[in-house]
Amino acid sequence: HDRRGGATKSSSSKYGPNSMLGIENAPKVAYNGSYAKYDITRKNISSGYGPRWKRLHAGIDIDLPKGTPIQYLKTGKVIKAANNPGGYGWYIVIQADGEDSCILLGHLSAANVKVGDIVQPNDIVAAIGGIANEPGAGKSTGDHLHYEYRVKVSTKSPTGIPINPTTKNGFAQYVTSYIQLLKP
Repeated sequence: HDRRGGATKSSSSKYGPNSMLGIENAPKVAYNGSYAKYDITRKNISSGYGPRWKRLHAGIDIDLPKGTPIQYLKTGKVIKAANNPGGYGWYIVIQADGEDSCILLGHLSAANVKVGDIVQPNDIVAAIGGIANEPGAGKSTGDHLHYEYRVKVSTKSPTGIPINPTTKNGFAQYVTSYIQLLKP
């Protein structure tokens, strides 16, 4: 109960057991340095950018198995790492050095970074999650990576404004130049 006598949220919510655990409780990604790479294409997208359920789906969902390591390909800084159990679940936001853009990676099953960390090219930052009722899944029904590309990062908009990363020529510019997904 809270101090007013009402019930408090338990560690289990309508999104599953332990859904309220912070991302700091996420396990680390196991990686031995010799994984093959997935060829990320539009064929891997299970849900695109645009209207969904009467609201904007501000990114793309990349359909790959839980535990798939996510490798960041640039130098950047983690500007947010949090849990949103009714949405992204465990997620991180990384801003690339010298750019006013950032990426958001959501529905994670593991995370190797925290706010303020400097990420170097080829660092493993997290792993795909999204299996319903597992910690970090958020509002998700199956394993996938929610990926957002955001522009105009500023003090007024610290995590930027989402844009469609799958426009003509955009996929290579906004997705595959930032991340690589590895076959576990």
